[in-house]
Amino acid sequence: MKAPYSKTTSIPVLITLAVALGAGACKNSEGKLSLPKAVTEYLPASSEAWPDSAGAIENKALAGVARDVWDFNMRTSPTWATYMGDERFHGDLADNREIGRMNRKKARSDFLLRMAGIKARGLNDADRLTMALLQRSLTDAIATEDMAMDDWNVNARGGPQTSFLSLATDQPVSTPKQRAQLLQRWRRMAPHIRQSSRNLTAALAEGKVGSATAIEKVLAQLETILDTPTHLSPLMAPATGGGTWADLEAGRNLAAFAAEHLGDALRAPELRRINLHLQDGLTLAQGTSVLMPVSNDTLPPRVRGRFVADVWDILENEIYPAYREYERTLRTEILPRCRPDGRPGILYIPGGKEIYAQRIESFTTLPMNADEIHDLGLAEVERLRAEMVALGRAKYGTPDMRALRAHMAADTGLHYDSREEIEAVAREAVARMQAALPTVFSHLPRAPVEVVRVPAHEEAFTSMAYYRGPAPDGTRPGRYYINTYEPKSKPRWEAEVLAFHEAVPGHHLQISLANEAMGLPMVRRHSGIGAYVEGWALYTEKLADEMGLYSSDIDRLGMLSFDAWRSCRLVVDTGIHALGWSRNRAIRFLEENTLADRRNIENEIDRYISWPGQALGYKIGQLEILDLREQAMQAQGAAFDLRAFHAVVLEDGPVTLPLLRKKVDAWTESVLNPVDPELPR
Repeated sequence: MKAPYSKTTSIPVLITLAVALGAGACKNSEGKLSLPKAVTEYLPASSEAWPDSAGAIENKALAGVARDVWDFNMRTSPTWATYMGDERFHGDLADNREIGRMNRKKARSDFLLRMAGIKARGLNDADRLTMALLQRSLTDAIATEDMAMDDWNVNARGGPQTSFLSLATDQPVSTPKQRAQLLQRWRRMAPHIRQSSRNLTAALAEGKVGSATAIEKVLAQLETILDTPTHLSPLMAPATGGGTWADLEAGRNLAAFAAEHLGDALRAPELRRINLHLQDGLTLAQGTSVLMPVSNDTLPPRVRGRFVADVWDILENEIYPAYREYERTLRTEILPRCRPDGRPGILYIPGGKEIYAQRIESFTTLPMNADEIHDLGLAEVERLRAEMVALGRAKYGTPDMRALRAHMAADTGLHYDSREEIEAVAREAVARMQAALPTVFSHLPRAPVEVVRVPAHEEAFTSMAYYRGPAPDGTRPGRYYINTYEPKSKPRWEAEVLAFHEAVPGHHLQISLANEAMGLPMVRRHSGIGAYVEGWALYTEKLADEMGLYSSDIDRLGMLSFDAWRSCRLVVDTGIHALGWSRNRAIRFLEENTLADRRNIENEIDRYISWPGQALGYKIGQLEILDLREQAMQAQGAAFDLRAFHAVVLEDGPVTLPLLRKKVDAWTESVLNPVDPELPR
């Protein structure tokens, strides 16, 4: 069939909004970061877009910095701003040029200079904590810009081949302005993709290049994108208004087609207005795909048709060609000179050892080195392996880990039959935990959590599940994404522990409570301190066991396997990036010490290869929270209250582990030595 649109039948974009962000930033007379006049005239002030962005910060200077940093984050991460509901940046993409990186570094350095003039001794405790966290966040972001890992670190979980397609589900199109913003953003995708290609080749000249399997997976993703007909691309979906596509056979009468699909031959003119390519007689003669509108389409047919035609033109003549160039660069220039799977670690990149040391500190927030993390992981793996073997021997009579793994892999009853079954089990586990939360938590989030499937374009390459937080304004719930790809390969024993980690009482409870803490500035409510965020989620897996919420020994085996898996991360992440492990050696280690299936293990190892250090935060954070709880219990004795402990851990949003320890220590002191409100302080 002929493609519905070609360059000769394209419709011009309705509106082009010119917004120059990042480049051209300067300082005003007060030394604050300012943007060019044209930009500030177009955008409302931060206080208007986010009136509570400074929260309850008492110090005016610090409040000003917190507001400006949040606004800067929105401006320079516009797709995240869209996810957060900031309508100012729906038409923009992040600047992935060198000048963009330089401008971001300069702006963050200016923020640090402004904070250097604020006297910490004059701040209250909450403001002092905010300043410490903000300084750390800015310093860490500057270090990340210096590494420029996004320029060369190709991976299947990020990059233009996944992030743009996922963006389509978040892009609003309800108003004329929003539809114009979509067209603007979609037009910016091709230059962004081409810049990604240039970044790859520039980094290659410096000896910086991705690993073999990661590149091959991205090439497979790109092949899928390019094999998908334009009208079926996820990037087309926002323009269709929920309508579906039907094939109009060559030479078919349009009135008869309308009668068959819409129940009325007189609606043929409506189809022509929605599908502008049907006005071309040659297209009708050759056959094409036709958008069938939903019965309650909010747009008139002519408006819908113009929108569809404009998006189609951008996809077919701009975005798809850019993806082809990106694919060609990866295949012909990058893949032949990649890091082989025998040497995938970052230590084989110029400056890699220094980068990894910084990543360790960033993701753990502790002064640890690779060797001590590796040894800690080995000790935890040995402990958890023994627990799994003991439970397997009692349940199945299996003598060792290999036999237990083989038994569970071979038992078809321990795997799913359908995608629907995976989803149903996830929903049941979340509901059961929701009902039990008040027994161990004194504060619960207002935002609901829903279970949804991982989008089709990423399910073969991503993890078992992930979580995305609710919109700050309450218009979007928290979402627990479950991977339903190849159900028969998915083990049942992981379902409950996965739900408890990603939804409740893991990520959803922690992230939503932080989101709803109106006294905190936005930069703290939405901070991503990995050791805290992931450490908390892993802690709740064990907490669920203490609450008696695992349904069976099989589900408890899943919990132990997950804990062992996070312990293995300490071993394999340091093994790959500091000790020179091969990809296969890392895969074998996970196979020998967990119950995870081979596909998931391979995806996980590829994740660690392309995201050095991130996997360390889970176990490090969990052990720290468990240690803090144990110390508080020992010190407080009968006065210890688990609900109060959880409130202390969660009340201030994400914090570094050293700051969390100070908080819990101070709470224990207040329990042991309460201040009499009648006495003068």
